[in-house]
Amino acid sequence: MAVPADLDLSPLLVGVGLLVFGLYLNRNAIRERRLTRRLRRITRRADRLFAREDAVAATRLRQDTARLRRRTADAVLPSLAEALLWHADEHGTAGRMRSALAYAEEAAATADRYAERDPGAAVRPNLTLGRMLAVLDDDRAALPRLRQAHAYARLDPDRDPATDIQRVLVAANLSLVLRRAGAVDEAVQLARWAVTVDRGLDHRDLPAFTGAGTAYAHLALALALADAGQDGRAAAEESRQVWQTLIETGAFAEDETDGPAYARYALAYTLRPFDPAAAAAHARAAAVAAERLHARTPARYARLLTQAQALVRSLSAPAGTPPRSPS
Repeated sequence: MAVPADLDLSPLLVGVGLLVFGLYLNRNAIRERRLTRRLRRITRRADRLFAREDAVAATRLRQDTARLRRRTADAVLPSLAEALLWHADEHGTAGRMRSALAYAEEAAATADRYAERDPGAAVRPNLTLGRMLAVLDDDRAALPRLRQAHAYARLDPDRDPATDIQRVLVAANLSLVLRRAGAVDEAVQLARWAVTVDRGLDHRDLPAFTGAGTAYAHLALALALADAGQDGRAAAEESRQVWQTLIETGAFAEDETDGPAYARYALAYTLRPFDPAAAAAHARAAAVAAERLHARTPARYARLLTQAQALVRSLSAPAGTPPRSPS
């Protein structure tokens, strides 16, 4: 179609020029939007990976992570940390703990770089690393990472239910490690705080699986109270009941999590002074559950199995020394 001779194209040309200039000035913002879209793609691929063990999704997720690692902009760091956490979870679930630990360490180190401007986004990488170190029986290394996660959680300005349940989970895990480190009073205080915060939440606003935070908070309180010479039976029973509900409602598969085994362990641990026979029964149930988990992924559940079996032995030998609980 011919362009009329009297048509003035100068406004169009000026507009195009301004558009080009604007794109140049906003290239960083555009790059951030691209990174955000890439993070959404990473999340979708990770969801496919865990839902169906999709080999194509796993390959593309590794490729996305490699691209993010080559970026230098600060805006890419949260996306990189999230991708690294997916890898850590993938390897940890499969029992490849050395690889899982390497990814978790990189994720936490990455998160520490942006924590000052977004402390809330730095919580999960440090929590994941701390929990993984505890599972691997390295409480000495786990403690500072869980303290760091707790510090970031306190600095997070958000006060929505999802953020609060994350605070509960961080405090519970820190309490478990503190107790084993001998800081029983601090462990009790943190666990009580976690249970109090959890009770103030409307769990109808949260996905069902977040009930695991509730269960771990009561588990931590039960064990800390027992070591402080107090009665932790009610908290242990609450943890068991929460896990039972989570399993029955399909939030977790029975052999998908170590939570029910931990809850049985806590019941046995807290019942020892009151009802040794019941304690022994719960200890045996914890050991059986731990054996089942260990058979599937030995490296991930070795500590839990060792502790559960030790508790069974101690309850069958009155003169034995009761062991400390697992993380």
